[in-house]
Amino acid sequence: MQKIGNQCFPVIIILSVILIIVSSQSAFAQHKKHYISIVAGITCVPDYGSEDDYVPAENDFPVTPPHFPFTFGLSYTYFFTRSIGAGVDYRHFGSNKLILEDPVGKDELEMKSLSHSSLTANFVYRNPRKRFSDYVFAGIGIDTVPASREEILRTKIGYEVILAAAPGTSDFQFNAGVGFEYLITAKIGAKMDIRYAYILAKPDNVHSLQFTWGSFMLF
Repeated sequence: MQKIGNQCFPVIIILSVILIIVSSQSAFAQHKKHYISIVAGITCVPDYGSEDDYVPAENDFPVTPPHFPFTFGLSYTYFFTRSIGAGVDYRHFGSNKLILEDPVGKDELEMKSLSHSSLTANFVYRNPRKRFSDYVFAGIGIDTVPASREEILRTKIGYEVILAAAPGTSDFQFNAGVGFEYLITAKIGAKMDIRYAYILAKPDNVHSLQFTWGSFMLF
């Protein structure tokens, strides 16, 4: 009996491994409709504004320089088929140190950019494979900047600058991009995406390029 048991043991191990592999392949092949993700990264915001908008003692620093706020995001997507889905995407953009320049007096003002958040509805088209997939997406939504309090700052030369309190604003935006994802298990994977966003803000429209990395779960 012991000899028979010893002979069967390797066969049992082999059959177990085959069963695990087959089950794994079957799980990867299943169509999972729900997709949630969490990401973080950097947003590149080019300069905006114009020196033509310079008004002495009223708008001495008309151009906002390039800056790179930290970005955090959450998303949920429902896939109607293995390739086509629709979802919602929330992103928060942190504040960043800015150094504004007076184009005439050559003075400088150091301040922080305002943090803001966006909520978009996106259409997603995915090219699914067993583990590695790529996808494209596009959508529209709202970008919201919270109200700010009055601040008193000083320029590099020493002049006092009063930043008036501003009410919160919500502006229309659209975004589009491309992403890549890799399934680590049948339900959990890693992803990265690059997206372009355009905000119809006043007085200047703002566009940016976002680079994010994170993880996702399918169920």
